Amino acid sequence: MSAGDGKSYTSFTARLGFMVSRFGGQYIAMIDGRVVAHGKDAKQVYDKARRVYPKGRIFLGQVPTRQAMVLFLKRDSLSQRPSLRSSAQ
Repeated sequence: MSAGDGKSYTSFTARLGFMVSRFGGQYIAMIDGRVVAHGKDAKQVYDKARRVYPKGRIFLGQVPTRQAMVLFLKRDSLSQRPSLRSSAQ
């Protein structure tokens, strides 16, 4: 995910369930917390958002699919090395 603006990242994370149901697997471009472009090709999505909002600060990210696997890194207190744990656990 690119930095974009704080409003867009907050909106993205707060509305993740909606984003997955509507845009799952696609790239989205957001400006000021609003989706302004979406599609399967990140460059095309970015270019479309830039054409429509030439001076806007664009947040570009890929929305996960419903089947996306999330892994958490957890420090093992004995070895001080990160260990992988699936979200399914």
